[in-house]
Amino acid sequence: MVLLIYAAASALVLYSWTQKGINGVTGDEPHYLVIASGIAYYHTFEQTRPYLREFRKKEIYKAGLAPIDAVPSPSNTHAVRGPNGLYNVHNIGLPLLLALPFALGGVLASKIFMSFLGSLAVIGAWRVSLCVSQDSVYRFWAVIATAIAMPLIPASNQIYPDIVAGVIAAIVLAYLIDSKIST
Repeated sequence: MVLLIYAAASALVLYSWTQKGINGVTGDEPHYLVIASGIAYYHTFEQTRPYLREFRKKEIYKAGLAPIDAVPSPSNTHAVRGPNGLYNVHNIGLPLLLALPFALGGVLASKIFMSFLGSLAVIGAWRVSLCVSQDSVYRFWAVIATAIAMPLIPASNQIYPDIVAGVIAAIVLAYLIDSKIST
């Protein structure tokens, strides 16, 4: 039930923001997606071809990260030059998770996938609640607070590693609490 509430609220936010044109990618989001596109289309972490593709096609950032004829360099990307090309300054963990959704449906599929990953926070909260209380009513209210809390709903569809890291931490915490209680 709580997962359905989360999914509905998350989908409503994503739909509403998309309809209003305020759900574009900003900040570091395009650069995480450029890495994901490099993994998906070129099977590489080297960023020259993914940035060239993005400069020309503007699939990720409609306003364009650089002019169409720009050559990717540290001055117009979030990459540094190494002995074997350009490599992004951002982590590769999130882009590895997003490569398949991005290949299947671009930015929108990536945002939907991020919302799905956010739903794992609800599962982690439920797991922690099982360790803390036997009262299902208290557990329900504790978990519903997590499911609809700020910033989970509005942030879950954003392309940043924060929610994913928090979800992993919640699941590990639940495991640790459960293992401590079981012993």
